[in-house]
Amino acid sequence: MVGYFSKQTGETWPMIFRKEGRTVEIAHADVLANDSTGHVNMLLSGLGVGQTYLSTVRAHLDAGALVRVLDDWTEETAPVSILYPPSKKLNACVRVLIDWLTEYLIANTSH
Repeated sequence: MVGYFSKQTGETWPMIFRKEGRTVEIAHADVLANDSTGHVNMLLSGLGVGQTYLSTVRAHLDAGALVRVLDDWTEETAPVSILYPPSKKLNACVRVLIDWLTEYLIANTSH
């Protein structure tokens, strides 16, 4: 298994899968990465199977470099927050970024 760990705490993040009300958590990984680039490179190198965001590997899936397994199991989606300093009027550039990011995430995170 190829997993993630926190660079700040060293904590390993478990892989969580759900199917028909059942949850399976896999806490052990044989190799670990602390960023998505390293994680994907480990997967592409054949070091094992792992769980990551679809948007991170979509191009590799489309090219046939990676394949999905356990397709009928789902993973928990991480929340996304956009934070900016309070003001009476939202900067137009910030508004454009928020709108674009929202559309991008909706289009690229569905299963």
